[in-house]
Amino acid sequence: MSKAEPLAVQAEALRGVEALAGDEAATAPDRPSAPRTEALGGHVAKGFAFIFAQAVVTRLAAFACQIILARLLLREHYGLVSLADSIAVFANLLQLIGVKEILVARQKRFHLWAGAAFWITATTGLATAAIVAAAGPLAAIVFNEPELPGLMVVLALGLPLWSMSLVAEARVQAQLRFRFIAGVLAMQATLSPGLTVLFAALGFGPYSFFLPRIIVGFIRLIVLFRGAGYVPPRRLYLRRWKYIISSSSIIFATSLLLLVVQVGERPLLGVFVDSEMVGLYFFAYTISLQTVVMISINLEQILFTTLARMTDDRERLLRAFVRASRILASIVVPLCAIQSAVSDAAVRTIFGPKWIDAVPAMQLLGVGMLFLGSYCPATAMLQAQQRFKTRFKLALVHSIVYVIAVAAGILVGRKVAGNDLGAVTGVAAAVAITYALISPVWTYVTTRPFGGTWRATYGIILRPVLASVVAVGLGLIMGELAGRAAVNARFRGLPLEHWVRLLVIGGVSSLAYVALMRAIMPEQFRDVASRVIAGIRRVSPAWAARIGRVAGVS
Repeated sequence: MSKAEPLAVQAEALRGVEALAGDEAATAPDRPSAPRTEALGGHVAKGFAFIFAQAVVTRLAAFACQIILARLLLREHYGLVSLADSIAVFANLLQLIGVKEILVARQKRFHLWAGAAFWITATTGLATAAIVAAAGPLAAIVFNEPELPGLMVVLALGLPLWSMSLVAEARVQAQLRFRFIAGVLAMQATLSPGLTVLFAALGFGPYSFFLPRIIVGFIRLIVLFRGAGYVPPRRLYLRRWKYIISSSSIIFATSLLLLVVQVGERPLLGVFVDSEMVGLYFFAYTISLQTVVMISINLEQILFTTLARMTDDRERLLRAFVRASRILASIVVPLCAIQSAVSDAAVRTIFGPKWIDAVPAMQLLGVGMLFLGSYCPATAMLQAQQRFKTRFKLALVHSIVYVIAVAAGILVGRKVAGNDLGAVTGVAAAVAITYALISPVWTYVTTRPFGGTWRATYGIILRPVLASVVAVGLGLIMGELAGRAAVNARFRGLPLEHWVRLLVIGGVSSLAYVALMRAIMPEQFRDVASRVIAGIRRVSPAWAARIGRVAGVS
């Protein structure tokens, strides 16, 4: 999510930096040939299809692993992982200086910057690992958790592996090789939770989350290097470092502010409550984030790469952005709403009674996530246009509002509830409210130079929200009635009441939303249905034809 400088000024500034780097050709205007809208639209559609397909499969596998982990691990384990991760994320800022974004944005001159970029990422990865390991003893004192130093040493070991793969990742991303990217994402999204379950079953406790990162990081590094055909140079290109770092300084500052929004509430919560309560919040947040990770964040990287090729045609850029946002909202909003609605029944049936206290936080965060997910394409748009100053200003406002809201949520929640659990619910409410208030602002500011309005901004989610409210309301009513009817029902001694609620709420809400989507969002319905049917056609043309006739989509 993320501001507005004239494109001509940005292009001129970028060419100036390249000229200073000593590339004579950089003094000539770097204007990519404008590919046809259809070609780029096809890349986006195919890319999203690949990413979405892998995301669905891998998220289902990851969700199954989360269920197992929720049974194997304690709430305290989740709290320790959350605290160690949040500290490491801030230390990891050295790696978030925007190297990958700069390489993708300058994809025409990738060969010029890749060598220096690799050694920058390798150096920052090693420096970050040292900082994270050294921060362990201090973290143990601040949060009164003696296990943190050991956890953070193990966490630090994997950081350089991930940072050194950024250049190869930027190369395949700039080449629009979305199928390969989907394969890499599928590998890490499947292998990492699988190994986490294995280590948890072997009794490694909170270390189960960090040991797989070392293994997966090494495999990811090898796969990306081989897939990109990239060989790190021996030469350091030290003279070029300053041009990459100076160009990315504002990206670095923005990354710092966005990290505050992403994980800042956890260490702040950890100052007031123990690791068990932090673990409750972390569990609720992790489950609530699943839909956004599965769809929105994966789509964001595709949009960034593709929109970067449209910067010379503002009208075409805006059309692509608006269409992507509307399609995304039509999918994300109902999924987040249904996820929130089934939280109580899902915890009681799937995750186990020790997580019941996390339900209110899950419900609140689920509502907040629909705003975060629907409006996330703004980040890709701003990065594609290299409007980094605007992105920084938005991130600054967002982080200030976020910290104030979270602090207020902790204090008010504890006072109202009279216990630490109230602080957990208060933080979740603050996060959800902040997402709802600030996320639309990103999109409005992003589209304003093209004639965007507040009406158009809220128009992105208006119909999906209305349809979701009606569909989920119907699902909740039917679920309540079905649950009451099954209150005494059992299957081999297993109570069925909450299973019935879970299935009825999810099923009725989904079917009702599809019907409403077809009625009031026909364009988005056709776009989504055509992609789904195209995917089914590869497996079973007959079934694809039947579904197409029912949906009215060829």
